[in-house]
Amino acid sequence: MKNLKAILVVMTIAMLASITATAQSKALKDDQRSKKERKSPEQRAEKQTKKLSKALELSDEQTEKILAINLEHAAQVRKDREARKAAAEARDTQIREVLTAEQAAKYDEKIKKMKNKRKGKKGKKGLKKKQNKLQDQAPEELKEE
Repeated sequence: MKNLKAILVVMTIAMLASITATAQSKALKDDQRSKKERKSPEQRAEKQTKKLSKALELSDEQTEKILAINLEHAAQVRKDREARKAAAEARDTQIREVLTAEQAAKYDEKIKKMKNKRKGKKGKKGLKKKQNKLQDQAPEELKEE
C-alpha cells in the first residue's frame, strides 16, 4: 500500500513539473515571436536565394538570376496583399453605409472576433507543421512506436 502511494505521489509531481515546463516554454516562444521583426519582402527574397544558392551550389550568375526572380515574386505578393486589403476595406465601407449604428457595432464586433480566431489558427498551423517536420526527421524505430 505504501508503494502504491509513493508511486502516485511521484507520478503527480512529475505531471505537475511537466505542465509547468510546458507553460513556461509556451510563454517563452510567444515572447520570442513578439520580439521577432517581420522581414521585408526583399529581405525574405534574399534569404531564400541565399539558402537555395547554398543548397544547390549555384554559380554567381545563377544566384543573381534567382535573386531577381525572388524579388519579382516578393513584389507581386506585396501587390496582391495590398489589393486584397484595399478591396476588403472598400467592401466594409459599403456594408457600413447600409447598416444602422447598432448593426455597424455588431458588424465590427463580428469582424474583430474573426480576426482573433484567425490569429489563433495561424499559431496552431505553424505548430502542426513543426510537429510533422520533426516526425518526418525521426529515426524509423521511433516512428513505428
